[in-house]
Amino acid sequence: MAEINKCNIPEDLYYDVDKHVWARLEGDGTVTVGMTDPAQSRAGAILYAHPKRVGATLAKGKSTATVESGKWVGPVPAPFTGEVVAANDDLNKDGSIINKDPYGAGWIVKLKPADLEAEKAALVYGKEGVEAYRKKLQEENYSCAKE
Repeated sequence: MAEINKCNIPEDLYYDVDKHVWARLEGDGTVTVGMTDPAQSRAGAILYAHPKRVGATLAKGKSTATVESGKWVGPVPAPFTGEVVAANDDLNKDGSIINKDPYGAGWIVKLKPADLEAEKAALVYGKEGVEAYRKKLQEENYSCAKE
């Protein structure tokens, strides 16, 4: 895992750097989606997170969940068009799971993508993803360090 400005950026995920979301391709053809470390850090202490329900069909860029912290309320955009096949219901009870483990227990939803290969091309992966985040965080002069 790379660390950039105190932010963790795993090299094995796909990223929409501008939207601060990650996607992990699973062996069964689904995609797990979540907020990046920089996104959860910017949001601050997450109070609530309400993922879309299983069966919902989402267009790329539309909300997979609504997240609320003490300083922000907003959507977590979908990096792929697809159907929600699993939702992290634990987030309904404790949204801070995203703060504690954004790439593990803090996942948001799992999608069955409509056209994985076509939409995957718009995301960055591996070293390219890490470098894209390095550039973005440096441009914004942002660090995940706790103040």
